[in-house]
Amino acid sequence: MPQRLLHRVVITGLGALTPYGAGIERLWQGLCYGAPAIGPITRFDASDLAVRIAAEVPAFDPLDFMEKKQARRSARFSQYALAASRMALDDAEYRATPQEAAGVFMGTSGGGYDVADFVREAERRGWRHVDPLFVQKIGGHMAAVRPGLDLGLRGPSTTTNAACATGLDTIGHAFNTLRLGQAEALLAGGADATLVKIAVAALGRIGALTASHNDDPQRASRPFDAMRDGFVLGEGAGVLFLETLEHALARNARIYAEVLGFGESFDATDETAPDVDGQQRAMHAALRDAGISADEIDAVKAHGTSTVLNDATETAALKAVFGDRAFRIPVTAPKSKLGHAAAASGGIEAVAAVLMLHHQMLPPTVNLEHPDPACDLDYVANGPRPAVLHTLLLDAFGMGGQNSCLVIRRFEE
Repeated sequence: MPQRLLHRVVITGLGALTPYGAGIERLWQGLCYGAPAIGPITRFDASDLAVRIAAEVPAFDPLDFMEKKQARRSARFSQYALAASRMALDDAEYRATPQEAAGVFMGTSGGGYDVADFVREAERRGWRHVDPLFVQKIGGHMAAVRPGLDLGLRGPSTTTNAACATGLDTIGHAFNTLRLGQAEALLAGGADATLVKIAVAALGRIGALTASHNDDPQRASRPFDAMRDGFVLGEGAGVLFLETLEHALARNARIYAEVLGFGESFDATDETAPDVDGQQRAMHAALRDAGISADEIDAVKAHGTSTVLNDATETAALKAVFGDRAFRIPVTAPKSKLGHAAAASGGIEAVAAVLMLHHQMLPPTVNLEHPDPACDLDYVANGPRPAVLHTLLLDAFGMGGQNSCLVIRRFEE
């Protein structure tokens, strides 16, 4: 039986909606030179909660990206997905035609956290007056459906969820679909809007969120610092436009980077606590898939959540993969500036990683002030660092043990 030809897959468009605002330039400038985009919660009254800070998307108007009718039919997460998708297509200078079947792979937590609002409204007005668009609004499938509908993309469409690994996991599956020749172009990434009171209250109760910096929010997210005590919940969307190399060259597209490999694993140990073996398995799998050795990785985009267990576990996993070289590989944690955007974080941080290759610069891991013996690598503390970057390893680890890693490289014909 003849062996299937694998296609090279490249990144030609970037879109981001983040706590720094809309667009990749705002994201990049914020990550490198801005203060952390974290402040008091304004989306709802958090005065009765232990956690009263978050990383909110500022001043978002869905009508900047979609018609009023579509906006009314869409929950916030699918509005975010469309916004970042539209930006990625514009950046790629791609226009869909009936002859070309680009598609959408999007990761999200969906609108499940908003169910209580719909129930309360139905009980107030009467169940005969329930919102008829309830299913269309909260269904996670709408993260891919809304961009596909509004942008006219008729190719493969799917929505995924792997907790905090979702965005990167989705990009990995899009990469596999493209290199197998099952599509020529795909939007892929993550979009999430879990900044609702029930989520903040619940995550605060289990100690996942930091409650010690309500009066000093910009110092709250501190990956790998000895004083870290939980993450800051964020939101937004990050989307890549991926193409087979043949498709990109045929339309003379500008190419940012190439996706080399993707790896996944499952901890199978605990519902919340991460596992060193599970994480390093995903890293090794990504390197094997890319066909490269660990020595070829120039830097790591860490998951770096600012939780006690995750940061120590990720550090140990990096040591298991890179050995003594782990101490010489720079590691950067975007969540120190952006907070943790849940299912969207992998997509947003993949956009950031591509920009690292494009600008040959590593954004800093801020608030790294107190050394932790368990976290003793080079975390690019304090300020941005110019670097010669060819190949990056991207980590994303989901609560529950779902792990995803991606290898990307500067494009070389």
